[in-house]
Amino acid sequence: MMGIMAKKIDIDKKNMIKMLSPETFNIDVKTLADKMPLMDAILHYCELHKLEYETAASLISTDLKRVLRKEAEELNFIQATSKLPI
Repeated sequence: MMGIMAKKIDIDKKNMIKMLSPETFNIDVKTLADKMPLMDAILHYCELHKLEYETAASLISTDLKRVLRKEAEELNFIQATSKLPI
């Protein structure tokens, strides 16, 4: 009976969904962003890992959001934010 239980646990480990943490997501996206724009890197990562875009949105760090906003402003996707001259 113990042998059957051990086999069942091994099978369950193979079928487990890989849990994705925000840290690993952000590190992987940053390495992809070296080769392509950040938005493309996020979308490419989602396609590679069969991840929904809405799920990826919740994993993006504030640092990546800042870079993404800057990139979108440069491409005129969103209106530029006002900045005080220093």
